Amino acid sequence: MRTMTAEVVKERRFQTKAFLLLPLVFNSGMVASLAFGGMLAEPIVNLPWLFGPDGLLNWSVGDSSSRAKGVQWAADYPYALPALMNASTLGFAFLLAAFWLRETLPGKEDERDVGVVIGQAVFNWVKQTVFRRPRLSYMPLSDTEDLLFDPLEGQRRTESPVELDEVKYSQEPVATAVESPLPSSPPVQTKSSRRTKPALRSIFTRRTMAALVSFGLLPLHNSAFMHIFPVYLSTPPDATHAHATLLVFTGGLGLHSAAIGIWLSIFGICGILLQLFIYPRLQARIGTLGVIKIALVIFPVVYLLAPYLSLLPDNGALSCLRWLGLGIIVGGQIMARTMAIPSTVILLTEAAPTKSVLGTVHGAGNMLASLARAVGPAVGGAVYAAGVREGVVGAVWWFYLVVVALAAAGWCFGVQGRDIVDKKEADDH
Repeated sequence: MRTMTAEVVKERRFQTKAFLLLPLVFNSGMVASLAFGGMLAEPIVNLPWLFGPDGLLNWSVGDSSSRAKGVQWAADYPYALPALMNASTLGFAFLLAAFWLRETLPGKEDERDVGVVIGQAVFNWVKQTVFRRPRLSYMPLSDTEDLLFDPLEGQRRTESPVELDEVKYSQEPVATAVESPLPSSPPVQTKSSRRTKPALRSIFTRRTMAALVSFGLLPLHNSAFMHIFPVYLSTPPDATHAHATLLVFTGGLGLHSAAIGIWLSIFGICGILLQLFIYPRLQARIGTLGVIKIALVIFPVVYLLAPYLSLLPDNGALSCLRWLGLGIIVGGQIMARTMAIPSTVILLTEAAPTKSVLGTVHGAGNMLASLARAVGPAVGGAVYAAGVREGVVGAVWWFYLVVVALAAAGWCFGVQGRDIVDKKEADDH
């Protein structure tokens, strides 16, 4: 999708606004998915009017004990509804991509796509059958004079099926059915006009490799946070904290899935607002590299302070401190993520040597990002489980997320920043 966006938007001055749409849509989908996922998980608890003992969908017949549990399959598989929602959403996205998404690769935009042809045929059939719209067609004309004169009698028409306010004759002669133009021979391609495939060494330059590493380091800790943080919020709290020290303490916040979904959805909406109103102005003032540097400074600070939410009181007069701290942690991470994601995409796009290799560069970037999204949650989950088992819930935050975030910041401030400065100096000369 990033490559297609860069290919559709031809001018680079508009690509910044175009790339903002991707995380904007991502945040919108995250808001909806978190809200629906939290609501659909454990439906007997969260939706008792549908799946509870007296719910509308509780049609079970038998003894009263089975009916008292609610809908049987919802009790056996409490997370089936979120999985079905994900499958339905992915299926709908597949249909859109297969039957309505057009090719944007230069040189292949006009090639015939069977899926698009089938999708257009289905759309036309639905429009004619369901909405009862007549199908519009054009009347072929062999000569412009047929509009005004009857070809049999040679007299001017008094009523014409096609009314023209004005007919302008071009200086070029009109081709009739008799005078058909001769087919022109295809132009001979010379060696200079043929598009040669660039070598990998010319594609993956030092600047491109620096942007790729920065592009891969971001999801290595961001995806881990997105998977670990809901688990941390649902982990039962440690009520005593009798032997808690500055580094050795355990327990989460003990929130329910519905509350977690609502909280994360609210902050996802804040991310959308930041994407619309704050990021464009900030990017225009300090540049893309400056924005990502600010984001990479925020990440380690958020990860460093996140586990200390467990030590804040959850009841009494000071319970508001826990919710305030939760808002600061989640808001800071979403703000940093909102600034970092489009910035890394823009830097990767600008690092491509030519526009014809955008697919190769973004393909390599997506491969690294996918690998990071697979490794990050797995390693983060293992470290989190080991930390909880040893009584140090902050282990994953301090020894994994902070380390990776600092590595990403160091890479951006060092290697990538120096390459961009060298590129600007070379362009000036």
